[in-house]
Amino acid sequence: MDEVLSNPSLQGLLSAERRRLLQAWRDSYCPITDRLLLLPGEDEEAAAAPRAGPTRGDKSTAAADAISRDLERHGGERGLPKHVVAHIEETQGIPADGLVPPDLVPESITDRIGEGIMKTVADLMPGADFGQSRLELCTRLSGMLTALPPGTSIQLFGSTVNGFGSSTSDVDMCLIQDAETARVAPWDPVEIVSQAAAMLEAGGMSEVNARTTSRIPILMFVDPVTGLSCDLCASNPLALRNTALLRAYAQADARVRPLAYVLKHWASRRQINNPSGATLSSYGYLLLLLHHLMRRSTPVVPCLAALPPDWNGPEFVFDTPESALPSIPVPNAEKRLYNTYFYDPKDFRKIQSVAARNRESLGRLLLTFFWLYAFEFDSRRHVVSVRPRSVGGGAGPSVPSVLKEDKVDENKWNPRPLLAIEDPFEHDYDVAHVLRHTTNKAIKAEMARAYALLVTGGDLSGVDLIARLAEEAPEPPLPRKEYPKAEGAAEGDSVGTPFSPELAATSAGGAFGGVGSG
Repeated sequence: MDEVLSNPSLQGLLSAERRRLLQAWRDSYCPITDRLLLLPGEDEEAAAAPRAGPTRGDKSTAAADAISRDLERHGGERGLPKHVVAHIEETQGIPADGLVPPDLVPESITDRIGEGIMKTVADLMPGADFGQSRLELCTRLSGMLTALPPGTSIQLFGSTVNGFGSSTSDVDMCLIQDAETARVAPWDPVEIVSQAAAMLEAGGMSEVNARTTSRIPILMFVDPVTGLSCDLCASNPLALRNTALLRAYAQADARVRPLAYVLKHWASRRQINNPSGATLSSYGYLLLLLHHLMRRSTPVVPCLAALPPDWNGPEFVFDTPESALPSIPVPNAEKRLYNTYFYDPKDFRKIQSVAARNRESLGRLLLTFFWLYAFEFDSRRHVVSVRPRSVGGGAGPSVPSVLKEDKVDENKWNPRPLLAIEDPFEHDYDVAHVLRHTTNKAIKAEMARAYALLVTGGDLSGVDLIARLAEEAPEPPLPRKEYPKAEGAAEGDSVGTPFSPELAATSAGGAFGGVGSG
């Protein structure tokens, strides 16, 4: 339907009445339950007729007129027809009067939401000693690892240094070998991790567990001095570049970090922030946020990978061909090279001044985030991406995103209709690959719930609004791995085996370990 409705050539093959009917049927799609609903005034017998069939006749025409009038009363094409809203309320328990487009939400509400965000994240963001205590831990560990081969050093990465960590986040560290030594006598990451395990255990670290068969060999342990859980890997330069990229986005605009923290808090409390349970990692939610912020009509953040090294404003214009941008090739665990270039200035004031042209408040941006992914983003056709080709020659919501069919052709992605998130560097890796149909639908329902609860908050304070948003949900059962239904199976029957949390945990974060992986 979308293809026909967006293609003038195809539309020209249909009469005006047929186009209006097709639009009405498209508007009867419920994005939460993934169903085409009955048109207002239709009965089951009429609905059972072919969608373009003449038997639908006058009833369908009248229904199309009713939907058009309803949309006009509720914000035009930005709204949802009343019968779709009623269906969502009935099936999901979401307040129907909260499902109005973000543009119709008054500033008095968005201002309260923003106030609640700032007061809430003040308790979520780490204290002033966060980085220093972890740096001191890294220094202590270096003293225990002096027997490792010459040219080996230890470096912090991940949530400790990317600007999105919390006091409970794991400490991510990487053993690296200097370039000259690596050229002459490269060490084996598996062997290095095994050696480090013995040294750290002898040095007093507890719960030492070396996983040398993982895609990235990793050593997990607990520091008895601080009580912090630690992950130490070897030779993972792509993770270091990813950390630098996220740190750059954290500095691009003052609204990025508060939004990221409140989203992580909400997702964790609502039980949709656990790759082992087939939901998204914190890293995945951060990429959703950046994708959204890049595509505001006036961007909040630029696509850093699309800005040339000599960019100096005055706008976020992405007209440099990707082939003309620098290349910084870095290998992944399989030694495949990826271009990790992005604009990373020492001084972010120029970027911040351009980003400030977007005057949307924190509350407004949170609402538009939830509205986008609950009701607007077409995961059947598009992929969430923050790479240059997804931005094209400008910015804003009209800019084409990466098409899923291209990822299927180029990278052999599964063509399933679920949310897909392209990794910023490993563009052939889907950060959302752990999702199942049930958990994908659950995330969309939670997005809709969050939006409606914020909009219908009444006289609640900003802090109470966010508390209502992040009310803890019961822990869901493990999803089952989904297979096509067996021939003759009844509607709703599933064929499958229990989902494997161990497999998901080893692959959900790619090479980067996620954002705020603790």
